[in-house]
Amino acid sequence: MSYAPVLTPDVDDTSVGVRFSTVDPKTQTMTVVAITEEGSYPVRQADRAYAVGGFQVVDHEAPLGVVVTYRGQMFSADGADLGYTDSASTQLDIDPSLVVFSDPLVPSNRVILEAKGDFGTKRVRRRPGNTFRVGSRTIGLFAPLGLLEAVGLAVQTWTADEAATLNAVLEAMPVLVRSMPPARIPRQLYVAIDQPEVEDIDVQYGGGWSIYPLQGAEVSRSVTDIVVPIVTWQTYMDVYPTWAEFNAAYATWLDAMENPPDPDAPPIVRGGMTETPAGSGRYTPGNLAPASSTAYSTNGLAPVSGRPTAYQVAT
Repeated sequence: MSYAPVLTPDVDDTSVGVRFSTVDPKTQTMTVVAITEEGSYPVRQADRAYAVGGFQVVDHEAPLGVVVTYRGQMFSADGADLGYTDSASTQLDIDPSLVVFSDPLVPSNRVILEAKGDFGTKRVRRRPGNTFRVGSRTIGLFAPLGLLEAVGLAVQTWTADEAATLNAVLEAMPVLVRSMPPARIPRQLYVAIDQPEVEDIDVQYGGGWSIYPLQGAEVSRSVTDIVVPIVTWQTYMDVYPTWAEFNAAYATWLDAMENPPDPDAPPIVRGGMTETPAGSGRYTPGNLAPASSTAYSTNGLAPVSGRPTAYQVAT
């Protein structure tokens, strides 16, 4: 069996969902790797992640405008390498005039902006070193070329919300900048922007147009995992305080990852029962009493087969 992932590209979210519905039966953990024309990188939250029965992760750093291939490396409980899954490929394409600025460690901190005409057109690479006189000769000792510096990343915002989100992203270090070809900069450009500059064009007249003539210095991709995930483990704990409740709600770990609870959802009343806690999909009969030992149709309830004290919504 190949165990190839199913990929779900999301253009609006500029991300790719990677789902392994089946894995080697001996799999305990998995590392998911993305491969592009510029190299490969481990997907965050998918480095030796728990993967019994299957695994799902979202790549919030997927490059734009190029083919991205995903595959998983499976490991047993004792750490033995079980090999790779088959691979699957996809591509995220957006309007070439747009770019994405985001905090790679806080995926929700992200904004899609309009690039200025000179976006990515200016950049510098330095080669540190010195020249030395040796008799009548001059020799040079230089290091390899470094990463990009003084990269022009000028963008503009048109609303107060865009500006506020960009300002929040610029608080991060590094910032991930993603752009479409043919911009001649890395498709995943991690930069330090030490002097964010902004020029308000018509904000003083009630408009929302601002220009950010940003410059950044390329830095290496951080190996730190996501700090603030979209769905936190606390979300599950708030709805399912005990492992027994968690296990009753989800058949597999993959099911739990695919269907996180919504603690902010209002309680739903069905068949005389109230969803408790809200968003959990579990219903309690409250003070309802069974009309008989076999049927509770007057309350819209029916006993679960083989469990005379358990209730479910009658269908």
